[in-house]
Amino acid sequence: PHPTSIGSMASSGVRRGLGSFSYNLQKVYQAVEICSIALASPAASASAEQPFWSKAAALMKAQMSIPMTTSMYLAGSAMAPALNRNSLKDRDSVEKLVIRTIPRPSVRSVMVGDVVAFNSPMGASGVMVRRVAAVEGDELVASKEDQEVEVMVVPKDHCWVLADNPDLKPPLVIDSRAFGHLPLSNIVGRVIYSGSSAEEQGPVYNHPFSVEHDAAILDAEVDPSQFFADGK
Repeated sequence: PHPTSIGSMASSGVRRGLGSFSYNLQKVYQAVEICSIALASPAASASAEQPFWSKAAALMKAQMSIPMTTSMYLAGSAMAPALNRNSLKDRDSVEKLVIRTIPRPSVRSVMVGDVVAFNSPMGASGVMVRRVAAVEGDELVASKEDQEVEVMVVPKDHCWVLADNPDLKPPLVIDSRAFGHLPLSNIVGRVIYSGSSAEEQGPVYNHPFSVEHDAAILDAEVDPSQFFADGK
């Protein structure tokens, strides 16, 4: 597999129940976010078939029944050894990931150190996975071959993402060194759990605040004993 680690996302199917108060609170908040985006769309504004509050209530009810996570499979060694480390020895290795969806990515929900799944900014179909190295306002220092030092500032509503594998550099790997600053709007969610088999699985290391924030979602929607129950 090519080390760009492009995959496709699907329903995670790992929900276990109602979960904690924290989980339900986050679920309500996310449902409100998704509904506000949907109701603000031109299509929703133009439709007069339903009264606004009736439409909002129906959307909330539908969103509350949808898990906050989805899943995908990661190929390639771009994120090794943190993710898909078996790819360092086996090029055909893939790893199953659980993605905590983020409907409206911002500097409040995307932190330096987070492993994020995002729509490729290069026009390729599918989803890429990289780690956030810098967010808006952060300075990046690059040394050129002629020893000249270039300082860049990450612009508003963007971030800088890199592959974890230190042995891969462009053009062997595609990240912000190839496509530049990534718009936050491209981000689909944060990778919170991964596994290559029933014996090799566990939470993904992200920013400490994100880890704490995602703990209730992991507890409610990820059951390690069922993670590979479908044989995949």
